[in-house]
Amino acid sequence: MANTHQLHTGYCDKTKVSNPRQCSHEDKGAFKPPWRWNALRSEDELAARCQQLCLACERCRFISFSLEQRDCSWYHECDTERLRTDVAGFRTEAATSTNQTKIAWVDLPAPRLLLFYHSHKAAGTTMTGWLGRMLRQGLLDGHVIFQAAQCYLCGQFGKLLRCAPGCDEYARARRLGKPSVFEGGAWARTRVSVELHTPAGQQLLFQTVLPHLAALRRRYTDHGGEVVLVTTAREPLSWIFSVWRMWPPRRRAGKAEPLSLAMPFPRWALQMRGAQAAQFVLLSTQEEPQRVVECHAAPEQCAPQSTPTPGGATHRRGAAAHAPRLRSAIRFQPSVHSLLGCEVLPAALRALSPFDLVATTACLGSLVRGLEARLGLRSGRSPPLIAHRPLGAPPPNSLLYNQSQAWSWASLSAEERRSLRNITRCDRRFYELAESRAQELPGGCTRSGTIEW
Repeated sequence: MANTHQLHTGYCDKTKVSNPRQCSHEDKGAFKPPWRWNALRSEDELAARCQQLCLACERCRFISFSLEQRDCSWYHECDTERLRTDVAGFRTEAATSTNQTKIAWVDLPAPRLLLFYHSHKAAGTTMTGWLGRMLRQGLLDGHVIFQAAQCYLCGQFGKLLRCAPGCDEYARARRLGKPSVFEGGAWARTRVSVELHTPAGQQLLFQTVLPHLAALRRRYTDHGGEVVLVTTAREPLSWIFSVWRMWPPRRRAGKAEPLSLAMPFPRWALQMRGAQAAQFVLLSTQEEPQRVVECHAAPEQCAPQSTPTPGGATHRRGAAAHAPRLRSAIRFQPSVHSLLGCEVLPAALRALSPFDLVATTACLGSLVRGLEARLGLRSGRSPPLIAHRPLGAPPPNSLLYNQSQAWSWASLSAEERRSLRNITRCDRRFYELAESRAQELPGGCTRSGTIEW
């Protein structure tokens, strides 16, 4: 067998291009490289890139590669004293260890993973638009929108995160960036941003990712890279009016009648106590319907566990064992409401701890500068705040639209204003913590020259 770094002339055996999933059970295969062969500068660079692919392949112990033949193959076993030489240009060596790969033979781009979690109406469209611009400028290799987040994260780190990709046709159709970022092991050589959005992204982040965040960070650190977890919050009064205008409660008096407002704003707002903070926790409906599940603080509550039964079979317990029964703390469309009110606040405050960068919608420019510093990006300008109207919002000038727009802070009575301040009291505390965290951003929390409605 070969010693690490010792090159041998020839190749181990003939191979065919293999599916990344075959790395868990096959004995050999050929990698489908994400690079352009014409862009490779030397045989050493090819060797380094093959080693990166080998690290992400579970059974890879040896690699054979050839710039001339445009091939990078892997093997679980190989007799380096009896290599095949019927095809010229091949070299073979043993796989390097993780630590040895850190001492790169060439300057390979360090992998980066940006996880951007945002609640409704908290500048998600603005920031994903900026990330899309980074993608178009070639500063990111891929941007994964929230519909494909599970497909990407569980496809790249399924064993670590203990989850299945679940890549349906819609998720495949909504991929942005290079298709190669979804290939097995692509994380080790790419810079990718992933959008996590409620309610599915909320469950994916707090139930699946956070319990294993430390291990995920170590994996990137071993490759000279980094994981950056980011979120945003919005001033509570601005947030509650924005949600109201986007998803007002609606009803239809008859089949031929247009949609109209189902209840006045002050009555609807009574359901909104702690609603923004509630998007940073999960609730379990298993045995304790009102129990807040904090997966980052108590991973054992979320990680599936096996317990023997008298019959010898096993069953899974814990919140993750009942993933379909986990529900978000609030529901959107046709209305937004909080299930537990201020009871979620302590858990929501603690939930901000794992995030590396926390910003408010009033200081997106500082957030952009912080991301540029952490990810090595240079975009040149801060993003404008975008007034976005997603599916389900009432069309402009419709009856429902005009009725909902008629409600504003100015239209409320003194008593209704006092009530609304009390309703947003818990979210105000959550926002104040986010605002204090935002002061840690480069330049502090400076307004981005936008107006929130």
